Amino acid sequence: MNTSEINVGIPQTYQKDTLFQNLAKCHGINLTDIKLDTIDFFLIELRDFFRILPVEKSCNCKIIVLFNKGEEKWVTDVINSGAAAYVKKNTLRIYEALKMISEYKIYIDEIAMKYFINDYRFMKDTDIPEQTTITIKEKEILQKLVDGYSTYLELSKVLRISEKTVSNHIHNILQKLNVESRTEAIVRALKRGWINITK
Repeated sequence: MNTSEINVGIPQTYQKDTLFQNLAKCHGINLTDIKLDTIDFFLIELRDFFRILPVEKSCNCKIIVLFNKGEEKWVTDVINSGAAAYVKKNTLRIYEALKMISEYKIYIDEIAMKYFINDYRFMKDTDIPEQTTITIKEKEILQKLVDGYSTYLELSKVLRISEKTVSNHIHNILQKLNVESRTEAIVRALKRGWINITK
């Protein structure tokens, strides 16, 4: 994804925040005022997110909610309220989230992931055939995602395979499990006992 080609909206009160200034300067992100019909992504902090609910159905942008230390447990409420991502307020984390959301519909910061998994690990798998299986390598990738390796680069290094191969494996996993996001795949894999929460 070419981040210079996307428009990211932020509340006007955030304009002077050095984090957002660095995001624009270091990563070439186009930051604009809030116009939900013209932006691709909308960044907002947790403390302000629930004030804008409900999210307008006409809004085609993807909302990224930023959290600070101690706010990880709100992840399920945030995602269920229509946000596309829950990300720690950190320049690099936000940049990675922008790249990943372009390919996957939901992105959850590794710090908050376990809270989300624990909330949903008992959901019923009504849309996945009982005989569905995944390969050893696919299970290994899902386990690494649970362990906190969230980007293609991180996964390729720890698994010693190319980023393209990682992408192909994840694509296959989503198809086999009949899900649209890595988070849903992780939850279903946990329910099947293919992976474990190890940290």
